[in-house]
Amino acid sequence: MTEQFPLSYAVPTALLLIALVLKFPTLVRAWRDPDVRATTLLLSFATVVLVVITPVNIARLNELTGVPNIASPWAYSFLTAFCATGLTMIMRWREEPSPRRRRRMRRVYWIYAGSSWPCG
Repeated sequence: MTEQFPLSYAVPTALLLIALVLKFPTLVRAWRDPDVRATTLLLSFATVVLVVITPVNIARLNELTGVPNIASPWAYSFLTAFCATGLTMIMRWREEPSPRRRRRMRRVYWIYAGSSWPCG
């Protein structure tokens, strides 16, 4: 039996990949703009998450490492990074640039990084 990339994951992944490819010239042209970098990062994380969480890839990672559920923290860490990036994008859109906003966004990244750290 050959495992395939499920259509329910393939379509959104392809659409996100197309959006990322279309966004790439803007990133090259305006790479110093934090909004452009953040949008590109969000699209990248969304694409990677959809690739990582497919059942086929989860089974492959578990089989490759020989550890029964190693893909669980792997997928969780990508989902956590995506969620943190999405939350900071909302903050970036709603608030004017300021040192306070920058501190709050860093705090979000630190909190999400701490929540994805393996527990005991």
